Amino acid sequence: AVLTNAYNCFDFTRAALSKSSLLTQALFWETAREEGMFISAIWPIPGFDLSFVRPDWMHIVDLGTLQYLLGNLLWEVFVELGGVFSRPKLTCSRIENLIEMCAARLGVSKPFHSLTVTMFRLAMKSKPKLKLKAAEARHFLPIMKEIIRTCLPADSAHQVLRLQCVDSLLCCYQEMEHWDQRSSPERFATAGKRHLLLLVHLRGESEDPLRWALYPKHHLLIHLIEGAVMSPRLEWNYRDESEIGDAVAMSHNTSSRHVCTALVGRYRNTFKLED
Repeated sequence: AVLTNAYNCFDFTRAALSKSSLLTQALFWETAREEGMFISAIWPIPGFDLSFVRPDWMHIVDLGTLQYLLGNLLWEVFVELGGVFSRPKLTCSRIENLIEMCAARLGVSKPFHSLTVTMFRLAMKSKPKLKLKAAEARHFLPIMKEIIRTCLPADSAHQVLRLQCVDSLLCCYQEMEHWDQRSSPERFATAGKRHLLLLVHLRGESEDPLRWALYPKHHLLIHLIEGAVMSPRLEWNYRDESEIGDAVAMSHNTSSRHVCTALVGRYRNTFKLED
């Protein structure tokens, strides 16, 4: 609330007041001790520096801001195709056809099999958010761009604006994929800030408070893109998440008291090297 009201954490311009509120590690440490805040056990480890804690693209974007973006886009496509929340089936089928057509045009696979209205808006009183896994959302973004670029008329300033917003985020993904240490950090930051500024514009022009909402993860994103010195692909947690999923599957029907020893044994059997 303090960042939102006093510093406007959704001001992504160079002159944003929130940038003046940044604390050094030493000052944060003193403030935490004086105010009795929880301090992680990692802090006393010799050599630890706050800069070691890096924001993760997968959790901030793929499982956050990207889901909000895709949810709003799909809701607008749904409405523009004549969809009504109480009778969504026919319109969702039409969108599925567009997804399949545009995926084929791009030479990629559909990232998910079927679409229902509650996947991108649970109720009319809820904010749009597309419920997909991280990789599914990431792979769906270029398909979504193709849909709004080629299948719907861009005859309004709003439609042009949302296409530019999507394109800016796609530029970030493309930069991460083909990172050049000399030039990519600047191009990545420029595309990311443009994406956020366009989101603020979309939020500002919407009369519906539930549409194009801004979240704390949007503020985290500005820190991620401005602080990126290497491709966020090298820091994101996709591999960790997959490993956790494998561990969950392996621990099925295992007593919680013995899950650690049971997993060790199953890992040994799974990854045992052949003689």
